Amino acid sequence: GTWPKMEVVNRLPKPADPVALGRLVDAQQILCSRCVSEDDCAQAKQLLEDLAAPESEGGFDYFPALLTLASLHHTGFEPAIPVDEKQAARCYLGVLSHESAAKDLEIELLDDAATQLCGLVKAGTAGLGKEELQRLEEVASGEAAGSQPSVKGWARFAFQDAERQLREASEDPATRERRLQRAEVAGRRRLLDARAVHLSAARHRRRRHRKHGLIQRSVRRYQQRRLHRSLRR
Repeated sequence: GTWPKMEVVNRLPKPADPVALGRLVDAQQILCSRCVSEDDCAQAKQLLEDLAAPESEGGFDYFPALLTLASLHHTGFEPAIPVDEKQAARCYLGVLSHESAAKDLEIELLDDAATQLCGLVKAGTAGLGKEELQRLEEVASGEAAGSQPSVKGWARFAFQDAERQLREASEDPATRERRLQRAEVAGRRRLLDARAVHLSAARHRRRRHRKHGLIQRSVRRYQQRRLHRSLRR
């Protein structure tokens, strides 16, 4: 069947270069075909990589093609493109960090790229290095696609998580052990604090119920005394 992400591909802006447009159409036709061979997969991937490559490297600098590549790597495409979440993360970042991203792409596409990247980082499968982390920080600071507030917010979440993961990955064993011990102690303390709050609330409810019960009994005794007095009269 056709590739489920095709509706996203169809929303990409068309390249101005006729040769680039022709290559994009060829890639789309392959991805829409009902029967796709391994050679077809390789050809579509190569067409998209050529489109996305900078002109200085013989490409067309058509960065929106990175969105299609990101989706292909993120979900895989049978029979020859396996799931590669690290490569997907780099493609999403390539879109978000491009200087023309906010100008050339719909905000919905940028938001989707930012949330997908954030999800990959949170899952620990993005594998961003120092150079990618620096580019992500620039987006989180409001550059490129980060000029859109929603994209900036997602990029900030992703950067904080990716920075922590990179820092923890470079720890020596002794430092990692101390950090894990501190985290365990902090977790126990949070659990004890939560239990204390729960017990305090429970005690407060019991006192309130007892007070309410005393008031009700006092009211009933008062009503009974009034009733006895009225009967004696």
